[in-house]
Amino acid sequence: MAPDDKTKARLYRHLVESSPDIIYTLDPDGCFTFVGGASEELLGFKAEELLRQHFTSLIHPEDREKAQWHFNDRRTGKRATKGLEIRLMTKEGKEKPFDIKDLAVELNAFGMYEEADHTGAEGFLGTYGVARDITEQKRIQEALEKTCLELRETRDMLIRSEKLAAAGRLTAGIAHQILNPVNIISMRFQLLKRKANLPQDTVEVLAVCENQLNRITEIINDLRHLSKAHKMQVAPCDVNEIIENVIRLAAPYLEERAIRAQTRYGPDLPPVPLDKNRMEHVFLNIISNAADAMAEQKTRILSVTTKHTPSDHHVQIIISDTGTGIDEADMVKIFDPYFTTKKTGEHLGLGLFVAYNIINLHGGKIWVETDDGGGSSFFVELPRTGQDVPQTS
Repeated sequence: MAPDDKTKARLYRHLVESSPDIIYTLDPDGCFTFVGGASEELLGFKAEELLRQHFTSLIHPEDREKAQWHFNDRRTGKRATKGLEIRLMTKEGKEKPFDIKDLAVELNAFGMYEEADHTGAEGFLGTYGVARDITEQKRIQEALEKTCLELRETRDMLIRSEKLAAAGRLTAGIAHQILNPVNIISMRFQLLKRKANLPQDTVEVLAVCENQLNRITEIINDLRHLSKAHKMQVAPCDVNEIIENVIRLAAPYLEERAIRAQTRYGPDLPPVPLDKNRMEHVFLNIISNAADAMAEQKTRILSVTTKHTPSDHHVQIIISDTGTGIDEADMVKIFDPYFTTKKTGEHLGLGLFVAYNIINLHGGKIWVETDDGGGSSFFVELPRTGQDVPQTS
């Protein structure tokens, strides 16, 4: 026996009222004419509170233009809205994400139209739609994406550690051989310093040479210790002062190549816990690479900017050049050991690799970007507190 009309009505009403989704209809202007299902449970609004309200009053401000476009699209023809993701606002003003594409056949929103007249035109009567709450799925998806990101970072760290160990094993022997002539040169410098009545300019030149000789020794020691972390001599430093000293040391090299240096120092930079000598090595290496990149350029400008980023408690140093830039394919390899874009035999390809590890030991970050107008910019971020700087030995 077929159910009568009252029985059918009760059945349909029960189906709508017990639905875990929000079921609604809109008039041609976009105002609610019916709201049922889980609207009160999910949004906090009773059905009568939403009737005659425009549907955009429920939608997050950033999604309203998108939702309105889809509504207008249904006015102009029999077009269903599928795969639309929007955010709804609860009665308390909290965001609720809904992803209609997950409903598959259960659905989205589609237009209701009256039968065509003699001209073939169909009047737009409004919209019927269903919105399914996928808040929990979103949380799971975000947690999964976070876990995948952490796994990728761990994998990259392991790969870099393996490269670090391989580089250390290879360079240890080379570094040992280099130290022998360096030690001989160092002894000759000591003899020169003991000579009396040396002109003052000669004394100053010898001091600079000795300082750079000591730097060579430190660089070699860094290479010898590539496969293991070692203790740094960390103290509060003025980053502007370090940059100024590096520019002064690099001045003859830059002048020889007709490179103009520009500096923009951030005022009142907080002290940063650094190993001064190692950081000078980092900046000298980046500046040397920048100078080489500008060798064939007509305009040769080196720009160094320092600034404080209070929001994340870092000091940032930006070193830019007007060189040839870096190919996108080389971006992911630029800090790898033995990678170089220079001619074979001109460079070992360890400079940026060592710089990366020095920055990492300081708890900082380094990355490079190619500028739109040509050239490249290296960004170095260093924490201004000592809590992130590892003291390894």
